[in-house]
Amino acid sequence: MHHLPRAGNWLAYDAMEDRLYALDKEDGKTNTYRIELASYQSIFIVDVQNSMNAEHRSIPRTACGKETILDNDWKICIGQKDNSQVIEELTTLKNIASHHLYPEYSGVISYNREFTLESQDVGKTVYLYLGEVYEICNVFINGKAVGCKIAPPYDYDITQYVEKDNLLEIEVVNTFAKAKGDNYFDRSMLQEPSGLLGPVKLMIC
Repeated sequence: MHHLPRAGNWLAYDAMEDRLYALDKEDGKTNTYRIELASYQSIFIVDVQNSMNAEHRSIPRTACGKETILDNDWKICIGQKDNSQVIEELTTLKNIASHHLYPEYSGVISYNREFTLESQDVGKTVYLYLGEVYEICNVFINGKAVGCKIAPPYDYDITQYVEKDNLLEIEVVNTFAKAKGDNYFDRSMLQEPSGLLGPVKLMIC
């Protein structure tokens, strides 16, 4: 809980997304709000003009409804779309920089998977949580761009994009260090993983 110094039209501003979010007020307490942040996440709490309202609700950090884990049946490719290579041996999410996969690969790694909402869940609020991502990711639902993120939390409100049957596409770009890790300093440093590690889950609220 966070107690703010005075009454006001308090909203949360996320500079990474350039969006204003509504704050959840604590019932029965004056100027007290519930604020949940993920690791590495930061927001500005601002008092704006009374005529301005937030367009969005903040993505919850804790479970708010039914959770579905998307842990298998992935089609994983490396390379640009017009010249991509399917990693046939992978259908689950792993570090593709592992020594037995592609430890020196730098570039685009794409992840495609279909998912279906149950009839009673169509029209509800749906959040997508990607878990661990290294480093930049773009998300598409049914061919429509949802958004790009360059740092955690890699979470999205996908309510306006989902239907009953859906195609989820995630493009991850790792760093150039993998392809250029041939000098002494790079070899001696602990290397981060590459790609989408997850867990990837849907939260239907």
